Amino acid sequence: MSLEFFKNGQYREQKIAAWVAVGLLVFISAFLWAPSRDGLEAVYALGLFIPLLCLLPWRKPSLAQYGGGFTLLGVVFAGYSAITAFWAPHADPGFFILQFFILATWLCGLGWMAQRGLIDVATIIKTLLLVGAVMSVINLVVFYSVNPLVERLEGWSVTRNPNHIGSVYGVLTLLAYIEWLRATTLKQSVYYLCCIALLVISVLASQSRAAFVGLVVLMPVAAMLYCRSSRKWLLHFAVLLVLAAVVYVMRDQVQELLLARGISLRDVIWAEVFARGVQEHAIWGLGLEKEGRIVLSDGAVYNHAHNAWLDMFYRTGVVGLVLSVVYVGYLLRHALGCREFYPLVLWFIFGCIYSMVDSRGFFWQIDPKWFCIWLPAGLLGALISAQRNNLFAAQSAAGEQDNS
Repeated sequence: MSLEFFKNGQYREQKIAAWVAVGLLVFISAFLWAPSRDGLEAVYALGLFIPLLCLLPWRKPSLAQYGGGFTLLGVVFAGYSAITAFWAPHADPGFFILQFFILATWLCGLGWMAQRGLIDVATIIKTLLLVGAVMSVINLVVFYSVNPLVERLEGWSVTRNPNHIGSVYGVLTLLAYIEWLRATTLKQSVYYLCCIALLVISVLASQSRAAFVGLVVLMPVAAMLYCRSSRKWLLHFAVLLVLAAVVYVMRDQVQELLLARGISLRDVIWAEVFARGVQEHAIWGLGLEKEGRIVLSDGAVYNHAHNAWLDMFYRTGVVGLVLSVVYVGYLLRHALGCREFYPLVLWFIFGCIYSMVDSRGFFWQIDPKWFCIWLPAGLLGALISAQRNNLFAAQSAAGEQDNS
């Protein structure tokens, strides 16, 4: 490494910018191919975290340059969540302080990158769909070569359990569907249809009902937003008729695979966790624990409340829940006014739907939940903030020219 990197701030920024532009793509795609959560965190550390730490702390603090109100609200929510670890039954505040700096660096770093034009959403989506389609085939072949077809799909990478597969590949299916709707050539349409087919097979094999619900809710929204072809509308109706016929013919199998599990005791878990949270620690929460478990009155042990919002209430209280709702509301309020970012908005909403029936609260270490929540949220906040800053700068320059 040249000594110029340490002596020249402008040179250092240029080198870091070139590195993190590639690092962002590698990190986002790593949610599909990283062999473990440790591997995913290593990719983040090398691709983004360490390079950004060589830059951000040494620059003049500027909230507008680092994501504005989106970053501020996200950091406040994360900061309070980390603080709750100090009063948790099994306190491990060091772990959560590290997670705070990881998330803060992610949000601030994306803000800085967006300001420099280093984030290309189209390239991110195309990369995810290509890697996702390949990984979907690999996962299916590896798993079902040794397991019966009725088993719920499990992965060998960081997306190991069926719910994680359903959430991640559900997002990819939605993005591929949006790209197919927006395709203007036959070649593009065929390519994205193939991506949809390869990705949705993993969603179906995961038997994740949250992913099914997310797609059923959001695919019609995407169609209303992006479908401008009468032929594609006709294809929609044809596919729906075929699906209805298949479901009717195979109704017993569908019943067995999707409905026989009931709601997997979630009503019992939710009722007891909510009652305990209200009675014991409603305002400030029990506190976050690295290895925390929820033990119900019947002796059953769970890693989390199987609802991110309820888990946030249980662990961080009303304060943490309100901060998270304010952040999500602020993000969506501004994002809904930016049509060019609607694919990211639908991605984020899909993550919120999935989080209603699984997962810990939003503030946690890097895992598939990050893919559903903090990836689209961070990108949205950074891009909208940069767009505002550029518009303000253009208006200021125009005003100066008029005055002169």
